[in-house]
Amino acid sequence: MIKKIISFGLLFLAALFFPLNQVLAMPVGTLLYRTSGDNKMYGYNANDLIVAEKGKLAHIYSGHAAIYVGQENGIDYIVEMQPKGAIKVPAKYFVNEALGEKLIGAKLPRDASPLQIAKAVSIAKNLASNNLGYDFDFKYQKGAKNGQWTCVGLTEKVYESSNISNPTNLNSLEYNPSYYAVDITTDGYDNQNIYNSSGDCFASNLEYSKITRKKNMIIPAPELIGYDVGLEHASDRYIFLPYTQYLQDSLKDVNVDITLASSFSEPEIRGDSPILGLILKWSLINNPVSTIKNLAYQISNSLVAIKDKVFPGDSLALADNSTDYNFSASSTSLSKASSSKSSSTKSSSTKVSIAKVAAVKTSAAKITKIKATSSKPIVTKVTVITKATTTPKIIAEPTVVKTTTVARTTPKPVVSVVIPHVSTTTVSHVSSTTIISHVSSTPEVIHPTTTIPVATSTETTTTEAIPEAVVPETPVALIAKIYSNDADDWLEIVNTTNTDFDLEQAGYRLEKAKTASDPTLIMRFGDEADGVYPGGTIIAAHGSYLVASDSSSAEIKAKADAIATKD
Repeated sequence: MIKKIISFGLLFLAALFFPLNQVLAMPVGTLLYRTSGDNKMYGYNANDLIVAEKGKLAHIYSGHAAIYVGQENGIDYIVEMQPKGAIKVPAKYFVNEALGEKLIGAKLPRDASPLQIAKAVSIAKNLASNNLGYDFDFKYQKGAKNGQWTCVGLTEKVYESSNISNPTNLNSLEYNPSYYAVDITTDGYDNQNIYNSSGDCFASNLEYSKITRKKNMIIPAPELIGYDVGLEHASDRYIFLPYTQYLQDSLKDVNVDITLASSFSEPEIRGDSPILGLILKWSLINNPVSTIKNLAYQISNSLVAIKDKVFPGDSLALADNSTDYNFSASSTSLSKASSSKSSSTKSSSTKVSIAKVAAVKTSAAKITKIKATSSKPIVTKVTVITKATTTPKIIAEPTVVKTTTVARTTPKPVVSVVIPHVSTTTVSHVSSTTIISHVSSTPEVIHPTTTIPVATSTETTTTEAIPEAVVPETPVALIAKIYSNDADDWLEIVNTTNTDFDLEQAGYRLEKAKTASDPTLIMRFGDEADGVYPGGTIIAAHGSYLVASDSSSAEIKAKADAIATKD
């Protein structure tokens, strides 16, 4: 009898301190998934993501995802991306029964701590309170500024960023996979798992699924070469699909015990999609721009393939001990640093730099006769590489390089790098100092090189040509322009060499720092954690390359070759 009384007392205390509805309630932070209209969801029960009827775009069966953020005044709420943007709405509006939508399940990250879940919910609420727009182009998908979110991009990013110290600071969202708090779906692009007869893929282990061009559409314009929508990567386009996230082993099933479905007016709750405007934008802007970029990408790849056949193994091997050179855009000064960080005096101003950190393939060119016809050299600095065992020498203006030729059975190359003068560029509303740093290594020369004495006078000299010798041209990228008006932030990089080169392969990065000893990484070119690259990463000979911040206007970003997603 006493045991029964004790058991009853324990049950009473449990009910008192832990109400039944709280114990059984669906956890805050739960991720919710549903189909699109007609109960269709690509990867779940639909074979096609984009459906065209009589040449017109008719349906996009992407499905949908949202995050449950708890109760307010007894009402359950979710945060989701809709045509209105990031919104917080009653949970009963998650599934619209009037359109034939169906709930497929609810999930929670297995390894998320209570603190991480709380932060993810807080981030989601803050996204909804900042009037962020929907990414109708599907070009960014995972944030972080206006016009860059999709539904599953939001649910993925709030958990990836759930270790940030201040959930209200949306600029601190995490985009480096090495520091993700909760990595639900592995970053990457799946172009292998073909899912339908159109050649579309469905990714089950990586975030992005390849979606092929739709050539049978009339409205919007046929995607013969370029694309209308999608994140462009290596000449293909990709979309992060809700059902991909739903399938991840990193999530566990959650029982649903709140109301998530009702019949309601779609425009009133979710907003209207600007169909006509999107069709015009996809047809008249996105498609031509993507077509041009895709053609450039294909031509570039073809030229690289031809070069590799004509000049097999012509890459310049660099030694492990790298050296850093800083080019000031305002003074064209060249200084040497002992590490990969920019070398300069400490300053409170902000610096932007580009650094080269890896060996690259370089194209070949024959040495031609060089004549100096004036006592004033036309170059500001000349770097001469003499041997594999020596570091590059810095020859100050107005020194001229004089070479002598030693007779040999087989001519040996003389390697030189010429850095052209860069004029000062006016910067609007930018108080920072801009530098570009080029981290190089001591070249490993296969054959012995000709001895190169250095003349200290300014006398006129002539260097005779060395027959059939080959000179690798070092990739040089300089910052030519910077612009900021507190809304649009962009900079232009120029290739000063006579050959195209790949910024990613060359290992360039963009940095910002208040002092040279404390740099902040903005972008490692080609790294998807730092940005997106609609124009690829190849910069043409004597061409320019536009880098924009993700807070810039749609017009600027449409012209950009790279878009930095970091702050």
